[in-house]
Amino acid sequence: MTIGAETENHREPPVGQEEQAVYYEELVTPHWTGPAGRRRPIMLVHGPQGFGKSHFILHKARELESIGVPYAHIDLASVRFHSSVPEVFAALSSHPQEYVGTTVGDTPQAGLFGTVTQNVCASENDTVLFAGRAPDLDAFLESLAYRSCLDRPLRVLFVATGLTILDDGEAMARLEEGNTTLVYASAIDPRWGSGDPSADAPPDYASFVNAFHEYGADPEAVPDVGDTTAFNNGYALVNHDAFAVAATAIRMTNRMDLDGGPPTASMVGAQLMLLNNAYRVPAGGGVLNYSDEYGGEAAGRYVPVVEMPLEGDLPLPDPYVIGAPGGP
Repeated sequence: MTIGAETENHREPPVGQEEQAVYYEELVTPHWTGPAGRRRPIMLVHGPQGFGKSHFILHKARELESIGVPYAHIDLASVRFHSSVPEVFAALSSHPQEYVGTTVGDTPQAGLFGTVTQNVCASENDTVLFAGRAPDLDAFLESLAYRSCLDRPLRVLFVATGLTILDDGEAMARLEEGNTTLVYASAIDPRWGSGDPSADAPPDYASFVNAFHEYGADPEAVPDVGDTTAFNNGYALVNHDAFAVAATAIRMTNRMDLDGGPPTASMVGAQLMLLNNAYRVPAGGGVLNYSDEYGGEAAGRYVPVVEMPLEGDLPLPDPYVIGAPGGP
């Protein structure tokens, strides 16, 4: 996407919003200079208080209305929803496709997604949000590989802790054969370890990698660590970071009078919400800190978006970081 160019038709954007105006032009005009298939009519406007966000949004909303383009925007500064048409959000998606999920440990029923797949093709959508379990996802991807609209590329959005599909050669082959891209929101991007200093990776990820390989070199000392499957799919990182958080909270009880005994679970739990400021945790997935603001979720944790099959040697730029400026 071109940044820093003059906006089309020489329309003057509000003062201080020149760069955001260029993004806007890229989204609403037919001239797209970014990667093919990445254009989406969604734009995030953020900045400090008094930066002119609401003014910019309303300025562009009036412009869209004047040229007859339906729009919707949410102004979080005043928690208001604005739309030129009441049904605009409903028009962005088709009917939800419901199915009876498989119990963990069971095999998905043959043909479970046959009807859903046909409906996906008939809807002419190019993006599907799969809100189910990983075993059912495998069955869904298999069904999509034989769909009637195979000539139309399809993106499937999925949220999971680990990239287990990396270890499943059959599933990866189905993505290729099925003209399908699986878009993961996960805990790791395997390209974080590329070694390229320009890669957007957590600041302490390299330290985690070095420690993993150092202790994993002796499987007898650390059983099962010699198997790199958990390293590749991200579960080694997640477990490491969880232990790092727990260990830090336990150490924080050292200053307490415990009458010579070990700290109790409730004592350690009480320290978790104090893991901030001077006691942030430099973990592999981000510099973690906790507070009531995020309901126990770790602020500072990276949540990368990973598209399968993988393309390129570097992760996507500007990864989402919980609690970072501009994010929830």
